[in-house]
Amino acid sequence: MIYLIQSAYIFFLISLSFSQINIQLSQSSVQAEGNQPNTVFPNTEGDNLDTTFYKIDENIYDLGVGYRKFYFNTKIEYSKSPAFGQERTKFKDRLHSYYLEYIGNSLNFKLGNIYSNYTRGLILNTYRDESIDFDNSVLGVELSYELLDWMRLYSVYGTDTYESRRNSTSQLNDLFFDHSIKFVGSEFSIIDDLVVNLQYMNQELVID
Repeated sequence: MIYLIQSAYIFFLISLSFSQINIQLSQSSVQAEGNQPNTVFPNTEGDNLDTTFYKIDENIYDLGVGYRKFYFNTKIEYSKSPAFGQERTKFKDRLHSYYLEYIGNSLNFKLGNIYSNYTRGLILNTYRDESIDFDNSVLGVELSYELLDWMRLYSVYGTDTYESRRNSTSQLNDLFFDHSIKFVGSEFSIIDDLVVNLQYMNQELVID
């Protein structure tokens, strides 16, 4: 915990020394403890309830570094007893997700964990929800190129393992889906307030 705070100070000093570098650091923490019932409908008669003591100590740091047209983002987690998921106390397990993004005049690309939404999520919708330990992102590359003022081309290529659980109250995931995505699309906006998308996606799933 101490070295994370020291790292934050170092990043702050670097941002003051190099005005072109923009550094953002945010933290979200959850600490709680108590007793939870072992059954859905516990016996409320008497003082001896069937409960189990629990303790939650979850800390997530969101780090973003911007330099000119480049932006790097990563999530670092230190969780001794998380609400869901595995403990992350070793350094190799603390990096949650990361990506490097380039935002140009016509060309945009992103390398790393891809979180994107196309056509209101009907075709492709990848996101992360810390509260329920959900992450269906893919590790790969995303490209977007504005060919004309009214025409844009985009694509996503990636592969990863999506984890889920059969029981929503379980601490750890027990279902694993190895999946790969090849997604290409185009967007046309010839008429105001009318956008047409042509898309193709090939997705492979391996269920364990």
